[in-house]
Amino acid sequence: MAANIYTTLFEGKLVDAITMLRPKIEGLGVWQLNEELEQVAETYRSMLQYLLSGAEDPEGPAMKQKLIRQAYAINDRANRIIRLRKKKEEQYCQAESRESGSVADDTYALAVVPGATKDRRAEKEQIERHDNWLKAAFEQCWTSDLWNGNDETRYRTLFASETTSDSDKAVLTSAVTLALLEMFDEKKLMFLFDAYEDQSPEVSQRALTGIVLMLIRYDGRLKFYTDITSRFSLNCENDQFRQECFTILMQLEYSKLTDTVTAKMVHDIMPAIVSNIKSAPNRADNNDLPETLIANGENPEWLFEGKDGKKAQKKIQQMGDMQKEGADVYMSSFCHLKSFAFFGSLHRWFLPFSYFQPYAIDIHNELRPEVARLMNLMLNNSPFCNSDKYSFAFMVGGIGEAGQDTLMQQIEGQMGDDFKNGLDALTQTEDTAQTKSWNREKEAGKISRNYIFDLYRVFNAYPYHHQLFNPFDKKFSHFTPLHIVSFGPLTKDYDNMLALAEFFMRRGQYADAKDMFVSLNPQMRESDADIWQKIGFCQQKLNEPEALDTYKTAFCLQPESKWTIQHIAQTAFDKEDYDTAIEYYDMMLADDADNLKLIMRKAEAMFAKEQYKEALPLLYKVNYIDENLRKGKEMLAWGLFMTKNFDKAETLYRDLAKDEEAVTLDTINLAHLLYAKGEVQKAMKLYAKAYQQYMKEATTEKFIEDFWHFGIFLKNVGVDEGRLAIVADAVRV
Repeated sequence: MAANIYTTLFEGKLVDAITMLRPKIEGLGVWQLNEELEQVAETYRSMLQYLLSGAEDPEGPAMKQKLIRQAYAINDRANRIIRLRKKKEEQYCQAESRESGSVADDTYALAVVPGATKDRRAEKEQIERHDNWLKAAFEQCWTSDLWNGNDETRYRTLFASETTSDSDKAVLTSAVTLALLEMFDEKKLMFLFDAYEDQSPEVSQRALTGIVLMLIRYDGRLKFYTDITSRFSLNCENDQFRQECFTILMQLEYSKLTDTVTAKMVHDIMPAIVSNIKSAPNRADNNDLPETLIANGENPEWLFEGKDGKKAQKKIQQMGDMQKEGADVYMSSFCHLKSFAFFGSLHRWFLPFSYFQPYAIDIHNELRPEVARLMNLMLNNSPFCNSDKYSFAFMVGGIGEAGQDTLMQQIEGQMGDDFKNGLDALTQTEDTAQTKSWNREKEAGKISRNYIFDLYRVFNAYPYHHQLFNPFDKKFSHFTPLHIVSFGPLTKDYDNMLALAEFFMRRGQYADAKDMFVSLNPQMRESDADIWQKIGFCQQKLNEPEALDTYKTAFCLQPESKWTIQHIAQTAFDKEDYDTAIEYYDMMLADDADNLKLIMRKAEAMFAKEQYKEALPLLYKVNYIDENLRKGKEMLAWGLFMTKNFDKAETLYRDLAKDEEAVTLDTINLAHLLYAKGEVQKAMKLYAKAYQQYMKEATTEKFIEDFWHFGIFLKNVGVDEGRLAIVADAVRV
């Protein structure tokens, strides 16, 4: 019923929606919701009666939008109540039932300042008290009903407090995002817009990621929330805001490839690397390291000894290339390292990395100072997202002193001078209260990327992730501006839309790329040959017949482009427009007369038109330039065959049959030739030989397929097709 109510409200059918809501609300027995619904119904009834009296009401459309928003809210709250009553075992419901207290007034909101006390026991107790407060604050926000004015003021006060660390604000920003994924709340979404203005880069990028996800999640209803769409449009007037939105959209698109990347890592890249490690000579100490640690070696040169070293290097290079592009290459390694006790509470999945957190502080205190400094520096400079950093730290903490010594020696042996200088300068203190200056243009993308990695782990590796609304679900993952009405202001950004379209094209998402290219500002697109080339390329990949005309448009704008000429020729050939293909092959040959590939492509087009005699000079030229080119010989033999130069064709076919690259199809073609010459008995022996070869390597169906591959053309040299069919049957008897 809920889906029907949402659809009805989206269509603006308020009367029908109210009718559907009544039994649902009455069944809950919540008088407040029932009263609110009847108030909506009465207000709308009065408005309709006013309109029916013939009076003009300029505020009518706005009033109806407000009533629709109220109906949405009533339905949302009803669904929340139903969930809390019927699914009490879910983490969301259990968290909601716990008493969280007052978030703003709790004295434990004050974060632990590293190094403030040397009493480790007192420090640990303070960390635990603060973590309990943060968990309560997170759960209170995550499971909250629609915010009222007091709720909003409380969280804004908390964010404005000097005692609230950037780390805590980042976690609470994520709590707001999770709350919104479960239930729409205009006040919470507007809160994220304000959080985007925060000076903390982590808070800012988490807030923006949340905004983008919510515009996607609730795109259907946002047309009724003009304050939100207006705020987004206003922000889109800022170049940096738009750029960061597009960066997040690209990263979300990459997230759709995570399963594919994970499969490649698990079944291809990592096995090659680990195999090389285990077989490497003089590496007995590798046995002291757990396999998961080996698999995540950050300095691949450690790993490349032995005969398989080059293969391992190639696999690591593949991993590096995927990582640079934005792929989540570490999901496969770290998704199985989320069973540590630290990850038992949902809020910790969103903690920016710091040793001054529950469980992590124990590892920090147990590591020798030099190992701790090295680990700090390594993790601060690693490409891991926050939850993976915690996983790595817990894993290292569990390998014992011997393993830590081995790890440290390997890392130090591979460090550059800059890294070692950083290690010397590093102190164990962390600044949790102040935000250091940051290069927004350089760092925003990295922060949002790693945050999306963290989110992906929550919705795929958190033990109760199936209870959460998953924004990465395939049914939900339409991340392009063209699919989301609320992203309308972004589509006016020509440069970023172009960059996103090119991104889709590079990733092989040609349908999305084509639509993006076509959507670009026509006044800027019409005279841009590159855009027409790219549209044509996408159409060609999609096998769309319009590709040829698109390429021709690009040619008119830039007739000197060899790339365009080549693709016109190829597209025309694929479209069986051989005259056009030959015309454009001739253009290319005018500048590169001895290009064997072009000559043969032109000859193939002439063959398709059955212009065998005209094609022979081209093929003789190919054979003259490279007498060892097998493809050239095959084409020349066929051209001679089709022009009834049987003896010359037979000589070539017999030479091809002796070649090391000879294939059974050559035997069939020679048999066809002998049959056409009237040498039936010789032909039948070759047919039989070919058939026996097929029975060893293929099937009868494959033999028949290849038999008729060129057999249909034998009518050109006087062979009756019916008699040839009898031959095909006789060979198999």
